[in-house]
Amino acid sequence: MNTEPISQDFDAYKILYITSTTKPYRAVVSCYLKEEEVGVMRFVDEGHPIRPPHMEGNKVTLDFSISRFDDIHRILLHEKPLFLYISPYCEWGSV
Repeated sequence: MNTEPISQDFDAYKILYITSTTKPYRAVVSCYLKEEEVGVMRFVDEGHPIRPPHMEGNKVTLDFSISRFDDIHRILLHEKPLFLYISPYCEWGSV
């Protein structure tokens, strides 16, 4: 039984700030490796339920509270290399 986290490196990202009356996301960071989207981080309103980390096809999907956006943006700006991680049983995820 493998207990090692699944990792996906990325070398570029795009940040979208969203306004919507139907979606709970306030910001989305799409992560790319050589121009292919390999993951997404979604930031939801305070108090909105956070979905567990999961894989959508070959993409890692992580949800965070919008209050974590500045911390994660700082990581994206100042840390290299960049990776998304997800536990084998989708119990936790990280960047």
